[in-house]
Amino acid sequence: MEKSDFLYQSCYCEENIWHLLNELQGSDSRVLFFINREQSVLLMNQEPFGGAGVGCWDYHVALLDFQRQVIFDFDSRLGFGVQARTYLEQTVPDPDRVVPAFQTKIRVIDGPDYLGSFSSDRSHMLDGQGRFLAEPPPWDPIQQLVRPLNLVDLKTAGLEDERIRDYDVVSFLQTFLR
Repeated sequence: MEKSDFLYQSCYCEENIWHLLNELQGSDSRVLFFINREQSVLLMNQEPFGGAGVGCWDYHVALLDFQRQVIFDFDSRLGFGVQARTYLEQTVPDPDRVVPAFQTKIRVIDGPDYLGSFSSDRSHMLDGQGRFLAEPPPWDPIQQLVRPLNLVDLKTAGLEDERIRDYDVVSFLQTFLR
């Protein structure tokens, strides 16, 4: 499976993952939102950052194939479909080396819940004058009408909803990886 086989638009990871998940229906997948309170998530081995591949996203989204223990991240330098433990060790900084407000939390949403409820009007990508900060995808925005999980809410720490669970990196590893 190559990432070029799937829809992709730079800076729209949440939509890229929605479309990937839609193509992989039937897989035992979890959507992973990398977030923190400051909306400044330090990640490593990210292609868009160039150079050393280290930089901060306001949030980032990847897909865990739970059965195969593989993570898909369209922006990773590690490849497309990397063993989950390897991906996390080489993408998320050691929490002991990051001040608490900037430590990465992993928000987990079951694949079917994400497919059926994710919604984004792309307003988070507009500047003060209503211009896009990054070229939008050529496909229509993803809109759900029944119990939507809006992107603005999903990327915000502290959201309470029975469809999501938040973990620190250590508890995520203990809960989801064998």
